[in-house]
Amino acid sequence: MDWSNPSWAGFAVAFCSLGTTGESVSKGLLCLCGTLLGAVVALTLLALFPQDRWLFMAAMVSWVAFGTYRLLGTPHWYFWHVAGFVVPLLSLSSGPFGLNAFETVVLRTQQTALGFLCFSLVWLFLWPSSTAPTFRATLRRLVDLQRQLLALQLDLANGGNDDASTNRLTQQAASTRVSLADLFDGAVIDSLDIGEHRGAWQRCVALLGQTSDRLALWHESL
Repeated sequence: MDWSNPSWAGFAVAFCSLGTTGESVSKGLLCLCGTLLGAVVALTLLALFPQDRWLFMAAMVSWVAFGTYRLLGTPHWYFWHVAGFVVPLLSLSSGPFGLNAFETVVLRTQQTALGFLCFSLVWLFLWPSSTAPTFRATLRRLVDLQRQLLALQLDLANGGNDDASTNRLTQQAASTRVSLADLFDGAVIDSLDIGEHRGAWQRCVALLGQTSDRLALWHESL
């Protein structure tokens, strides 16, 4: 298509392709939405500060700092990751000529959308792989880890010794909890059963997260 930076479309595929259809589509949607937000912010900054380079740099750094802050404590961190780094990428890649900025932003958005569309169609029609089995297995693993932690802490409350297995199980539960949150978004997309009962599953994941927090606080108190 005679694009100046065709590698952007390839990068969109490489960065968003994961192990299952739902995970890939979910991350692709986050990438596309983050690119759209970053494109709007980039054009806004270029329009507000066309000649004030230091004000432009200060505003751009502030936006990147805000995006970095939003990475913390959200399961949709990749959206803010993309929205943050796309702004300096688009703002600086357009060069010193302001007329190139809009074309560069449109080109980046088109190529990201094309990459997302291509790998989504490949996943859906050629190699469909549901996230639901992995999601359910991860959920069962988290429940099992919490059961083991509860047993160890009950033993500690009855006068037992605190050993290294508690810290090991706590770390495993924490990593499994993060994986469960990521898998949930994918399972909602490619699983009809989980999608129809999304609210109940979401409450279940939230309660398991609260259980992990309570177990950690209880262990510190003991």
